[in-house]
Amino acid sequence: MTLLTRFFTLCCLIVVSSLCSVPVWADDQTFHHRMEITLSPDTSEIQVKDRIQIPGNALNQTAVTRLEFSLHAGLSVTADEGTDIVTQTAEVAADHVGLVPLKRYVVTLSAGQTSFSLTFSGQIHHAVRDPSLEYARSFSYSPGLISKEGVFLARSTAWYPRFDAGMVSFHLDVQLPADWDVVSQGRLIQEQTTKTIRCVIWEENHPQDDIYLVAGRYQRYQQSAGPVEAYVYLRSPDEGLAQKYLDATGQYIAMYSELIGPYPYAKFALVENFWETGYGMPSFTLLGPRVVRFPFILHTSYPHEILHNYWGNGVFVDYSKGNWSEGLTAYLADHLVSEQDGKGEEYRRDVLQKYTDFVNREKDFPIARFTSRHSPSTEAIGYGKTMMMFHMLRQELGDQDFVRVLRAFYQQYQFKEAAFEDLLATFNTQTGRDFSLFFQQWVYQTGAPDLLLESAQAEPQDQGYRLRIVIRQTQPGTPYQLSVPIAVHLEGEAAARQKQIRIGQADNIIEMDFPARPVRIDIDPQFDVFRRLDSREIPSALSQGLGAENPLLILPADASRENLQAYQALAANWQKTQTGLLEIVRDDQLEALPADRTIWILGWQNKFSNQVTNTLAEHGVARKEGKLQLGGQTWQQDKHAIVLTARQPANPDLTLLWVAADQPAAIAELARKLPHYRKYSYLVFEGNELNNVYKGQWPITRSPLTRLIMQKDDISFASSHVGTLAPRPALAELPLLF
Repeated sequence: MTLLTRFFTLCCLIVVSSLCSVPVWADDQTFHHRMEITLSPDTSEIQVKDRIQIPGNALNQTAVTRLEFSLHAGLSVTADEGTDIVTQTAEVAADHVGLVPLKRYVVTLSAGQTSFSLTFSGQIHHAVRDPSLEYARSFSYSPGLISKEGVFLARSTAWYPRFDAGMVSFHLDVQLPADWDVVSQGRLIQEQTTKTIRCVIWEENHPQDDIYLVAGRYQRYQQSAGPVEAYVYLRSPDEGLAQKYLDATGQYIAMYSELIGPYPYAKFALVENFWETGYGMPSFTLLGPRVVRFPFILHTSYPHEILHNYWGNGVFVDYSKGNWSEGLTAYLADHLVSEQDGKGEEYRRDVLQKYTDFVNREKDFPIARFTSRHSPSTEAIGYGKTMMMFHMLRQELGDQDFVRVLRAFYQQYQFKEAAFEDLLATFNTQTGRDFSLFFQQWVYQTGAPDLLLESAQAEPQDQGYRLRIVIRQTQPGTPYQLSVPIAVHLEGEAAARQKQIRIGQADNIIEMDFPARPVRIDIDPQFDVFRRLDSREIPSALSQGLGAENPLLILPADASRENLQAYQALAANWQKTQTGLLEIVRDDQLEALPADRTIWILGWQNKFSNQVTNTLAEHGVARKEGKLQLGGQTWQQDKHAIVLTARQPANPDLTLLWVAADQPAAIAELARKLPHYRKYSYLVFEGNELNNVYKGQWPITRSPLTRLIMQKDDISFASSHVGTLAPRPALAELPLLF
């Protein structure tokens, strides 16, 4: 018996009293894996002995049972004596584009046999690959690897037997080097360490759709968060950073437990990966080393990953029928945090802007076909449109009933797979209403409504005034059935009158009575309806350049040789990574800017740069020798990189973008940085590392859904009075940190 084997036996004996002699399976539809695992990071090897309990629904009770499963082709497999196992075929995993070779096996169980054991071992090492060229926000990716830097194993790795149907539960006894630690789903049952070996036991008896195993040389931090344990695993000691995450874990778990229901797992752990990732697994998240240290992550991406333990990793997704969980998680995490900061309206406008900028008719698809994001257009639909669908349901039902339905959905489908049709059934059952048409037009159809305020006229009545408005839906196809919020501003009243109107035709005439003269009307003033925005509702922004179909990029011929080379490299990178067909020319090859395209203008020396600043004069932008006036401040050419966007004067649907830096290193960094600032109209960076020191969006002054109301009696009034809108409470508030 080797030292490793003796130590493994010791670990198992230590915990036998706490585990009970007979494991408890999750249910009659769950494959339960009881594994003894040895990881050898230096050689990329894994050894596993797996005792598999078969769920009742997979067994033939009166005759032999034949089961098929897949396993990584690099692993050698043997079965216990008395179990017949046959290699069927070798195949390539279609869901991971050939990255993981698979073998198919058939195991035959005799009548009455409910479990069998496998032993398998071998090397697993699929190198981390660069992100997709199409999507600049993508992370690098590996389906799984065991290496000196760390271990990442998941269903995508095929490191454990994958049966064709059924969820899994597990008990993992893991051995690895003494200076390593390991994380999986569920509860940390036991650990023991000698000078050379660590034994860690994780257990999860609730149904799961995957088994994750992540390991590395970690510094572990721990803190109780009520009934849940909070963990932080960092690759280097940092007690201050760890404490911030431990505290945030407690706050968000408390908030979501109050809002939705009890947190479904025994723990939540932040685990630092050795390459940049943003993964959410049941009961933990795997974030890259840079991501973990971004200060804004604590109250943006981090609550998103915690909430995934309710949506996606608590109620699982039936991906064959579409992924609803990303939109619902974005709504109750990213959008909710913005609501708590008083910026919910801004967040929703940004969501609609992404859809408008990145989703044309060729790239559109129903959200029922969304599985995961891999481009700006898939994100705009799968996250943004789905998020807005839930927002519209909330507006329709009110906060109390909306939350009640979500709590019922969570309670009914916890640790089960659910689809959009299950959401529909829950909304119908809990409200006593029929939301079939609502789900049909938002989940199963492409497109979005285009709204136009055709006219607005007020007429004096015996008692007050009658307002008549005409709203058109200008998109092709069948009109949407919509509930649209409006704000009517009355002369002499401090607060606007807010109402909901219902429209379902191409042309809609709405009449309303008011006690005082209506002077102005706003249609959907807080962006509560999912729709395609008019360009006049959207400030010019980087997203319009990054999402353009056939943009033109103009290089500065008079730039220094080093800077011109840097701009050329940036342009070549964008040609590969952006979705549109980018044409590149020098400014000395053009007499004038074309008016029918979105245009990137690069360089302080570009002869067309002044056309951007001249267009922005109304916003206080001015250009002097070596300096830029923006936001009441002066920015120096030799110290700052700048980005300015403006609407094409001849066509507001198109955009001019000026990007300029004065050092090759800064220019090179722009290619990486800018896709992360897509919503902004202007940016100022400092130094070669491009630290952002100023950013913002131009104000909207010409929205076609805002109109001064014509007066039928031709009476003129002194001002276009704008009343205030009623404040909106957030759906939930973050508990105070004690």
